Amino acid sequence: MMITDPERPLFSIITVTKANQAGLLATERSLAGQNPHLYEWLVADGGQVPETADYLRARPGSANPAVAWWDTRLDAGPYDAMNRALEHAKGEYVLFLNAGDCLAFPDLLAKLADVMAISGPDRPEFLYGDAIERLDNDRVMLKKSRKASCFVFGMFTHHQAMVYRRDRIGVLRFPRAYRIGADYAFTALYLQKVQRIMRVDFPICIFSSGGMAQSHPDEGRRDQHCIRKSFLGISPILSLLILWLQIIAFFLRKHCSPLYVCLRFRGI
Repeated sequence: MMITDPERPLFSIITVTKANQAGLLATERSLAGQNPHLYEWLVADGGQVPETADYLRARPGSANPAVAWWDTRLDAGPYDAMNRALEHAKGEYVLFLNAGDCLAFPDLLAKLADVMAISGPDRPEFLYGDAIERLDNDRVMLKKSRKASCFVFGMFTHHQAMVYRRDRIGVLRFPRAYRIGADYAFTALYLQKVQRIMRVDFPICIFSSGGMAQSHPDEGRRDQHCIRKSFLGISPILSLLILWLQIIAFFLRKHCSPLYVCLRFRGI
């Protein structure tokens, strides 16, 4: 097990929430099963539900998980909230776990720490893995991550299953110009800065469905199209081709669900 400095935990877990008290409590229960010495928890609240601020304000400092930092204010959306929480993170690595999302199993952070300890001085600058999803029919399935080198085609796993090294993030932030696709822009820009990328062979998160990306898929695809052209230097024609592949994949998920599930998911 990797030993960490309490003033500089190994992981900063950043949670953003807005009018989602139940989701915040689910995330909290997930973190309560982790080794408290490995992480700090930062919570940015969108500021429209007084009960959330009251709940965070009343939490004892000895609670597990302890909230290392929190604030509540009106903001420009979840990525704006992630940016302001990131300013206060002290961990060596950062994981963005939205309210309602959970870590995949109770000793997940310890397992990640062991992976990093084995890596020695060449610890990964970016680490990612699979995600667990609950489908519409309440089936719980494993969504396998694709290779990070395929990021030109879109997000290769959920950002909740990605771990970024904080010192390599530097001044990089989620671009507020993209309401849905800012996580894609952030990850694409980050991957251009790093070399040591590691994929683990186990799930990192349990993804909570119903978020903005799933509610506004057309806007998300348009964002990614713009990001590929603006940040990745992809030609408009190639980017349009990728856009149509994404539309086909969405059509399969919506109208040919058994086929899509067979292609993208595995049973647990």
